[in-house]
Amino acid sequence: MKKFAMLFFIRIFISCLIMILFSCEKNEVKVYFIDMTLQLKCDSLSVDATITRKNDSLFILRTDFFYENKKTGSDFRQLPFPVFKFITGDVDRDGNPDLILGTIKKTRFDKEPGKRISIFSLKDMKIKTLWMGSRLSRPLVDFRFDDESGKIISLEKEQNGTWLVAEYQWEKFGLKFIRYIKRNCNLVQTINMIYNPGFQAGD
Repeated sequence: MKKFAMLFFIRIFISCLIMILFSCEKNEVKVYFIDMTLQLKCDSLSVDATITRKNDSLFILRTDFFYENKKTGSDFRQLPFPVFKFITGDVDRDGNPDLILGTIKKTRFDKEPGKRISIFSLKDMKIKTLWMGSRLSRPLVDFRFDDESGKIISLEKEQNGTWLVAEYQWEKFGLKFIRYIKRNCNLVQTINMIYNPGFQAGD
């Protein structure tokens, strides 16, 4: 019975994910984001990192720092653009987690709003901008962080309407393209590569 319920849940999750991904074509993106808090460790501190949606174009990123259950500091950033994803991972491999956001915005080099990856580090109980995501090799659809390798695995849209999975790694001042893991895939193939827990970057 439990196995049936789990399979049913997975099927519903994938169906919803496919609908969301198909809504992302041509940057016509609708954001369905629920306020969330992630708990993490930074040096000797515990951190509550929270994203709060004020409206469609204003989100608040807040961090509260604790030492032995006593609050020692906090910081926040106003983000004047939509956020569609919020995860953590040690992107720059300095031993502390970074805040990794999926955002929808313009950049200096790309005036069309699109999905980007924005990364913030935590230094001295402050939120510091690490990278504000220019466009990747192709239009971004979704991504995940691979903790073991420290790489970002992206799902991107090909010009011919198919999908690709690519691999990026931090290098000095930004994300560097490493390789295409798979190109010209159908959506089911790419979803499996992105979200299958058994898949590891570099395989």
